[in-house]
Amino acid sequence: MNFLKLYSFRMPRNILFGLNAVEKVGDRANGLGGKKALIVTDKMLHTTGAIGKVEGSLKKAGIKAVTYDEVITEPTTEHVTKGAEIFKSQDCNLVIGLGGGACIDAAKGIAVMGTKSRGHH
Repeated sequence: MNFLKLYSFRMPRNILFGLNAVEKVGDRANGLGGKKALIVTDKMLHTTGAIGKVEGSLKKAGIKAVTYDEVITEPTTEHVTKGAEIFKSQDCNLVIGLGGGACIDAAKGIAVMGTKSRGHH
């Protein structure tokens, strides 16, 4: 695999990874009908600048963003429940998991709990 290329991996939804992937998030979110996204991540990614880049990409695409950065290495049901509550209270219609497996797992749980009866992405 060439890590200097941009790849898109779908299962069951969308995983975008590779060089400059964060710059493509806004376009991808727009294609999914995103209006307001919940970015699910951890505090460490603030130091890398990745969260700011994702927020900028979303803003450029006309999508508002709320960041939930309390995910830990082994997220608990409390983390997922809190994220789902934020998703609902902020009227988000899209979840973005930014980071490693814990962030992606938490984002999937939040998406399921947050959209059970709402019919969002």
